[in-house]
Amino acid sequence: RVPLQPGQKAPSVLVPGAGLSRLSYEIALKGYEVESNEYSGVFCTIADWLFNRCQLPSEVYPLAHVFSENRRASDQYFNVSVPSPMPGVLLRRDEPNIQMTMTAGDFVGLYSVISPAKGPAHRKFNCVVTCFFIDTGDNLIDYIETIDGLLEEGGMWINLGPLNYKKDLRLKLNWEEIEKVWENLGYTFLSTTQVHTAYHMPAGVKLYTEQYDAIFSTAVKGRKPDATTNQHL
Repeated sequence: RVPLQPGQKAPSVLVPGAGLSRLSYEIALKGYEVESNEYSGVFCTIADWLFNRCQLPSEVYPLAHVFSENRRASDQYFNVSVPSPMPGVLLRRDEPNIQMTMTAGDFVGLYSVISPAKGPAHRKFNCVVTCFFIDTGDNLIDYIETIDGLLEEGGMWINLGPLNYKKDLRLKLNWEEIEKVWENLGYTFLSTTQVHTAYHMPAGVKLYTEQYDAIFSTAVKGRKPDATTNQHL
C-alpha cells in the first residue's frame, strides 16, 4: 500500500505502542524508515538491550512462574531462545542501511501539537501503523486526532487490534462509529476485515489462551471536509 521507489527516499512509518519493536524491526527490514514509540519504561529498557547491547541469545523459561491453566509440566517449563533473530547483529553487520529509531514517552504528549508538551516529536509520516494500540489510551479521540495530524494527504493508517477498552473509560466507540469518525476527517477505508489472533502465545500451549477476532484495516487520508463536518469532535 505504501510503495518503495528505487532511488528515492524510503517512506516513513511510525509505530506507536511499539512494545519491544519487533513489528517495527520487520517493517524496517522491508526498506522503510521506521520510528517506534513506546510509553513503558520496562519495554524501552528491554528493547535497548535487544537492539544495542545483546551479543548472544539466552535461554529463558517465560511461563515458569505461571501455575494455572497447565495440562502438563511441559506446558509450564518450556524454554525459548531470546532474541530470535538477533536484531542488533543484523542491524550493525548484515543490514547496516536499516533506518530505525525509537522514542520513549506518551504518544499524544510527544506527537500531538495541541498537547501540553506541544508535540516535540511531531513530524509528518507517510504511514502510521497501530497494532493492538488504539484501545489502550484514556481518550480514543486524542489518539485519532494525533494520528491524523501526523499524516499528509495520501498518507496511510494501518490498524490491527481489538477494542478491549479499559473498564473505567467513558467513551467506548464500536468499530462502525470509529470508521465514521475517520471518514468525517476525510479518510477512505480501502479494506476492513476480521483476523483471529492469539494474543500472548499460540493457541493450544495452555488450557486458556487470550484470543481476539481483531479488526485489520487500511485507510488513506484524503482532502478534509469543511470544518462544520467535524463539529462533533
